[in-house]
Amino acid sequence: YFIKLLKENNLDLFVKDFSFMGFHTYKVFIPHLSTIDLITKDEMELLKNYDLLKDIYFNLERYDNKDDLLFALSIIKKNKDKDKYSFISLGNYFHSQFYIKTNYNNITFELLYILLLLKLNKNVNVKDIQNKKLKEYYLSLPNKDKFSYMIKDLKLMLPSCPDCNNCQLRKRCKYKKWQEINNIINNKSISID
Repeated sequence: YFIKLLKENNLDLFVKDFSFMGFHTYKVFIPHLSTIDLITKDEMELLKNYDLLKDIYFNLERYDNKDDLLFALSIIKKNKDKDKYSFISLGNYFHSQFYIKTNYNNITFELLYILLLLKLNKNVNVKDIQNKKLKEYYLSLPNKDKFSYMIKDLKLMLPSCPDCNNCQLRKRCKYKKWQEINNIINNKSISID
């Protein structure tokens, strides 16, 4: 009935699956009808490419598809300074703080943007760095191989998901435990009388 009503009124329906580890969560947006925050075209692009960004975030050191990295860079550049995303940690955004204990969860879109620029051997325009402390820190880095230096100097412990055997965080990570719990939940059948 609802879909028919939308079609009759020429309205679009956007649904994004934010399900995580078996917990089903969806965001539904109907332009001109939903009363949620206004989602801009740039934010829609960020949401649409959530899985790609998450894959890059979890595999930053070894991710080598330059086209994907450039695409992610362009999406992040458009959104990193918006109030909605400027202070959120990526551990919260990608839900990794629940099972991976690392300071890497605390980085923001702005720092990821800088790391991607450095990984791609691009110049960082210091005017693009909004955070004053981050700007001062970046300016103090030696020019040679700033990406590796920044990772080491900030003592960022990066995951390499889903390659658990070669991940430096494998002893701290609870991902396999989350998978076990998720499998138990999904395989249990509950009957309600």
